[in-house]
Amino acid sequence: MNNEIKEAIQKAAKRAKKHVSKTDKKKSQKDIILTHLQAAIDKASGNDKYPFSLRQLYYAIRPYIISELGRQLEYGNFCGIITNYENECGEIPNLYRDNRGVLHHPHTGEDIPIGTLTVQNYSRPNWTFNKILYCEKEGLFPLLKQAKFPERYDCALVTSKEYASRAVKDLLDMLGETEEELQFFCIHDADAAGTKIYETLVEETKACPGRKVRVINLGLDPEEAVYMGLEVEKLERKRDEKPVAGYVAGEWKDWLQTNRVELNAMDSELFVSWLERKMSEYDKGKVIPDSSTLTRSLEQSIQQRVEQEIMNEILREAHWEERVRQRMLHLSPGLNERCGQLDEKVSILLSNQREQCWRDIIDDMSDQIEL
Repeated sequence: MNNEIKEAIQKAAKRAKKHVSKTDKKKSQKDIILTHLQAAIDKASGNDKYPFSLRQLYYAIRPYIISELGRQLEYGNFCGIITNYENECGEIPNLYRDNRGVLHHPHTGEDIPIGTLTVQNYSRPNWTFNKILYCEKEGLFPLLKQAKFPERYDCALVTSKEYASRAVKDLLDMLGETEEELQFFCIHDADAAGTKIYETLVEETKACPGRKVRVINLGLDPEEAVYMGLEVEKLERKRDEKPVAGYVAGEWKDWLQTNRVELNAMDSELFVSWLERKMSEYDKGKVIPDSSTLTRSLEQSIQQRVEQEIMNEILREAHWEERVRQRMLHLSPGLNERCGQLDEKVSILLSNQREQCWRDIIDDMSDQIEL
């Protein structure tokens, strides 16, 4: 009678579930977060007095979850709920994301941490790069740097580790408004998540509109990975189908449910040659400013050399080193007197001017000395 009993219990459970009123149902974390979101924003921002981070907002909302559900709020789940909320309703004013990922400049070698605040203060260096490559794996950057790929292609590198962060999208929008030409490229693993990394990078939401630059997908796409004979990693098919980007053909969409190929499946030499081959299909050449900029730059370079040379001549003729030594000897008695208990004097001044650094105090003292 086991089957009959089991069937009877299932039917009874379904009937009981239908009679449960909506008010008796347990609230979800999303419901609680959205209900108390404004109160948490007021707390985190000091009633709109300060900018606040996503993690600060998390700590402000967490007590509501603990109180109503009796369990902790997972930070990753919270981030997803807030991101979806902003996608639907627009950005939360004064909310910023912590740094996640990095922007690498060619030729200067500068690495800039990527966060919403750093992006707000970022200025694109003039005539330095005309391409930017998004890669989901920061671990490939040292290889590209060693191969001088950024310099040879005048290509900046950017990553936020897997999916593009809000800050990266903000960066693209800002770069899209600059006057100098810019091409944007994306590379990713040949897996379901990789195709979505490209798609979410370019898709449009209320909080973050579509990119103001055209994003070119260089792959790695599954059909290319198989054609290249790269090692395919077999995956267990999940009950729920993995999301795959809309641009992927049907047969490969199904293939991605149980297979993946990482960019790392290529050895270093193959990866660099593969990327250069893909890039060459779209490469519009090196950065070369207009004629007036080139002329002005040459004149400035020559002028700086002339200025330095003349300055050195004047200093040598004026015997400046000896004159400096003599002046310091003249100032030495008064300087020794002022240096007595200098640490105590600096301490007292800093106690009344706490926003200053000790170096500022020393500079002020120096300015008061008659030379």
